[in-house]
Amino acid sequence: MKTVFMSVIFILCAFLVGGCATGATSGKKFDVSKAAEIKKGVTTKTDILAMFGEPNTKSQSPYGESWSYSYTETKGLDIFGTLKYAYGIEKAKMDMSSQSLSITFKGDIVGNYSTNESKM
Repeated sequence: MKTVFMSVIFILCAFLVGGCATGATSGKKFDVSKAAEIKKGVTTKTDILAMFGEPNTKSQSPYGESWSYSYTETKGLDIFGTLKYAYGIEKAKMDMSSQSLSITFKGDIVGNYSTNESKM
């Protein structure tokens, strides 16, 4: 009787958490398509702040000030997928997407920039 009760509890718990997927984010999401509006030698720091907000990082080098924006999102398995993977029924699945924007300024004006987007 105790075994049946414990099995029922286990199944109920599995259904309660079954819809929960694992995942994580890093950085602040931004619209990388706006980078097409950046014009080297024209766009200012104020313009960049209006388009993207505060950068994740700022650094200084002999070439000028650099700002970096980045965002990464990963999505993993829910509890049932994890159990299937643990018992060798199914391969692990994980989705990851990332985007980044790096800008180097000459004074207050954009000197150069680069963008990158990837999905795995």
